Amino acid sequence: MAVWQFQVELVPKAVAEANSLRAGMVLTEEQRESIVWWRDRRLPVTLLRDVEKMLPSGKPWSKDLEVRGSLDTSC
Repeated sequence: MAVWQFQVELVPKAVAEANSLRAGMVLTEEQRESIVWWRDRRLPVTLLRDVEKMLPSGKPWSKDLEVRGSLDTSC
């Protein structure tokens, strides 16, 4: 069995630490909705370039979403 689709959520380290979050934790719905993850923060340009090398841009279904990979194939 292979994993074809997966979700990656990048969060600022300072925000994760301030909310006592650790890698691999499953967030509650309240945490997902109430924590202000990216206010006044941006991803480092170098990180974005590395992601773009691995996963080409896909077509998002919302203007507020960025999709990587293909939704029509194995993502």
